[in-house]
Amino acid sequence: MISNERLGELYSITVETADTVELVELTSVSVSKDLQKEIRILQFIEEINNPYCFLVGNNIVKTQFSNSGLTLKNALVKSSRK
Repeated sequence: MISNERLGELYSITVETADTVELVELTSVSVSKDLQKEIRILQFIEEINNPYCFLVGNNIVKTQFSNSGLTLKNALVKSSRK
């Protein structure tokens, strides 16, 4: 299991400091939908290596999470209406 300390290190990686050789391409990750939610999350983190910074094609993606209560879908809809 990944430690909170290691998650903090992974979170601090930026698009500018990321080493693309170490990043995992998102479509290469496969998690069984038959597993319990907690197990799926752990399996995803193990396979993606860094849940905060990964590749989608040749693009580096950096994710950040908020306590706003908005889902990603609602946030995107809200920002597109501005």
